Amino acid sequence: MENLGCLKIIRTPKGEAPLKIRKKWVGIQMRYLFFDPQSSSLGTFSETPQECRGEYFVSQLEAILALKKKSPDVALWWKKHGFPESQGSLFCFGKDEVQILKPSLPREQFLG
Repeated sequence: MENLGCLKIIRTPKGEAPLKIRKKWVGIQMRYLFFDPQSSSLGTFSETPQECRGEYFVSQLEAILALKKKSPDVALWWKKHGFPESQGSLFCFGKDEVQILKPSLPREQFLG
């Protein structure tokens, strides 16, 4: 776990959740697994491919727990909508939406 990085959300993330829900991520700090500069994830609800923007990958469970400290009602919204999906499920945040507080290992080293 010492290889994980830490980030802070500084801009409202893009995504398919309602804007009022996405805005609540701003200011949240959490650990991230890795950054992928070539990443283009799937839509959170539609699972349609999204534009390539470079993304930081975080555990859905850890992200929602961090969100719960600031906005319990918004964390409950995510829970009511089926998140976290499973133990290893991930959320992605774009490189322009975060401030890196502590870098992680490069993706290649993290995934080994």
